[in-house]
Amino acid sequence: PQTGTEDDCGDDPVTVAAFDALEILFVDGAFAGYFATMAEGTPFTGPGGLDLSTADFAKLERRVSAERLDSTLDGEVAFGSNREHPFGGFLENESETARLKSVYAGTTCFYR
Repeated sequence: PQTGTEDDCGDDPVTVAAFDALEILFVDGAFAGYFATMAEGTPFTGPGGLDLSTADFAKLERRVSAERLDSTLDGEVAFGSNREHPFGGFLENESETARLKSVYAGTTCFYR
């Protein structure tokens, strides 16, 4: 993997290990979160066995309580109701048929 440290991601530096379409984040050597880009034709199973790589927003909204966020990051959605331990992603556009282009959970390093 490619590794590096992000010093501007919060109170503590975040170490990132990147494996192609997957970034794993660590804080103080402990797993803290991930960011994954959807790869064409590669399933990404989420809550309840839902394949997040093929589900459109309408299905995400019904099956995993997806909600569009009022965010400075285009297409951001959150899943479920636990905002203490976020699980979300980014849609390819604003339509009801938009598919996810990426997902994240836990600690992230997005510049808002």
